Amino acid sequence: MFCSSCGKEAREGPGFCQNCGARLGAPPPGPARAGIPSAVVIAIAALVCFVLITVIAIIAAIAIPNLVRARTQAAEARAIQSIQLLQKAQSRYQAQNGHYASSLEQLGTYIPSDLASGVSHGYRFRIQGDAASYEINAEPLTGNSPWLYSDQTGAIRRRRFSAVPSPVSPMQ
Repeated sequence: MFCSSCGKEAREGPGFCQNCGARLGAPPPGPARAGIPSAVVIAIAALVCFVLITVIAIIAAIAIPNLVRARTQAAEARAIQSIQLLQKAQSRYQAQNGHYASSLEQLGTYIPSDLASGVSHGYRFRIQGDAASYEINAEPLTGNSPWLYSDQTGAIRRRRFSAVPSPVSPMQ
């Protein structure tokens, strides 16, 4: 019997060629298979990367505007809460002093210090007041948030610009 790998004569007993170690009776090895060319592998890898980047870009295009909108709405909600707090402080101040406060500094004992400083939660707050009335203006520090306005009536109004507010659309 001859080894199909090296062609030398092999003894019948052990099942392996003593010269090359190949298994006796196994078919001879065929020609070496050609692998996938490296250019194809690189092209497939580039295509997969392009698809992943495209999917991530689509997700970002959807998620980022939603995130910005949510942050704007949260800042507006906190500003509305601050206006409500300022309204309560104005009521207390008026009950104790007989007139409304004309500045945030005068309400300093009734409101938190960050609100008394005039800037809180992405808005700049301003108050004007006299014996019979007051105005609270909340100016956004970012571009997409609405201006907020309130007075002694207690209605909080939203407006897009700093123009005179419309008394038609109270939000409460």
